[in-house]
Amino acid sequence: QQKEVKKAIENPEAIHYKGATISPAGSFIEAATVWRSAATGGGINTPFTGIPLENSGEAQTSEFFGSGRQSRIAIKGDGKLDNVDMTAYYEMDWLSAGATSNNNQSNSYTVRQRQLWARAAFKSGWNVSGGQMWSLATETTKGLDNGTEILPGTIDPQYTAGFVWNRQYGFRVAKDFGNKAWLGFSLENDQALPGGSSPTNQFLG
Repeated sequence: QQKEVKKAIENPEAIHYKGATISPAGSFIEAATVWRSAATGGGINTPFTGIPLENSGEAQTSEFFGSGRQSRIAIKGDGKLDNVDMTAYYEMDWLSAGATSNNNQSNSYTVRQRQLWARAAFKSGWNVSGGQMWSLATETTKGLDNGTEILPGTIDPQYTAGFVWNRQYGFRVAKDFGNKAWLGFSLENDQALPGGSSPTNQFLG
């Protein structure tokens, strides 16, 4: 017990403030590199629609790219009331780009909001959450709880074929039946991506 207390004082893993526990768990600094046998002109993420044809000049040119843009800052806050556990989570990285963003001289990329949600987990098994989060369609390790998503272990943020996901605004309600079964539904704000060359006067609702 003395060792645990000493560790908590000298090397705390979280900050305790007025009944809330604030933790930077999930944060990391990354210096990733990507090498491609055919040049796509992309960064860490692979633009699958930009893979060059076999006989093009780009297909004969390899490319190397290094970046720290996928470094992540994550802040999680937990608090408890008599009948409910409250959680808030914020996660950001630099994998967005403004109109003038480039890595020519200053690496002027912008901050990206990955996740920003809050959840109330009641002792009765009801769980209510809302904000920008992983879709309910994304597989998890524990029931339908936010923050337990199973993510591919790859540096490419386009992830892998077969990984079903979205990170978007949503409102989720779930019920836990004794940690054996879960039932839930969500309302999510997805967006349409019309393909092909749609007429400029076409309205998509």
